[in-house]
Amino acid sequence: MFSFRENTLRASRPCRTASRGLHSLSGRPSGFSVHRIVGKGNLWITEYVIIYEGKRVYTVSIMEFRDGKVSHETQYFADPFNAPAWRAQWVETVPVDNI
Repeated sequence: MFSFRENTLRASRPCRTASRGLHSLSGRPSGFSVHRIVGKGNLWITEYVIIYEGKRVYTVSIMEFRDGKVSHETQYFADPFNAPAWRAQWVETVPVDNI
């Protein structure tokens, strides 16, 4: 499941994470669903949903590559949440694939 990531990571790459509503993530996710991958050259962004301890976690990963390996990665994690009333009119509900 993680072979691409494991095969492309540089041993000494820096990785930063930011989360909204998560306290700690231990172990590996039990599943994931990629929604979109965009990028060009050495900068790629992935939007996906992972399952940790039976809960969906929305994730964005920003990866920079050097010599075909990830040289830097920043990840953002968020639990699902409802939009505040003031911006609810602009919210688009996106179906999530069964994972």
